[in-house]
Amino acid sequence: MSRLVAQRYTPPVKPSPAQAPGFRKVKADVAAKRTRLSVHAPAATESRSAQDAAVAPPDDKEAQGKAANTEKMNAAKPGEFNKQAFIDAVNKAIDAQAPKNL
Repeated sequence: MSRLVAQRYTPPVKPSPAQAPGFRKVKADVAAKRTRLSVHAPAATESRSAQDAAVAPPDDKEAQGKAANTEKMNAAKPGEFNKQAFIDAVNKAIDAQAPKNL
């Protein structure tokens, strides 16, 4: 008898996961989000937008100039001080400022 029952017994048929309504809903949601995320502005446009939004400080050009000159000044070797040439230059500057007629 048990053999006859075993022959007639068929396991219940489960639908495949692809047919389950919850799975189809999640799959459609993922596909919609993938489509939405894959559509974006070109990188050059986004980059330009970010650069235009960034405002440089007012003394930015001056700071860049100072940075460029700093390397030149660090590379320069200090010269020797010529005391007599300095005295002559000061006397010449004083003579230039002195009145020409008394």
